[in-house]
Amino acid sequence: MTPPALPPPIREDLSVFLLDAGNRMLWSGHFIGETDHVNLPVREIIRQAVMHDARWILMHHSHPSGDPHPSRGDILATRELARALRPLDIRIIDHVISAGEASYSFRAHGLL
Repeated sequence: MTPPALPPPIREDLSVFLLDAGNRMLWSGHFIGETDHVNLPVREIIRQAVMHDARWILMHHSHPSGDPHPSRGDILATRELARALRPLDIRIIDHVISAGEASYSFRAHGLL
């Protein structure tokens, strides 16, 4: 008898939404990470933002651990992206982390 298949490991995922000046969505991207992190594809986000003439960026990612608080890496990567976007006059509206029923907003906590 074959044992039941195990569910795939839960992974962090990242969604990025590019908006125009009227807050209409221009592009969205979805990136899958590992069980404890997801890489922020800074170059790809900037490339898409410039190509679509975006004004705003909204990001969301999950924390399967159940803790919505950002890691040091989350904070540093978000700051790096915000710094790279500044000369292009593109701003991050928010970076929200969700973990189950809980969430964390970078904007609400003064990190943007």
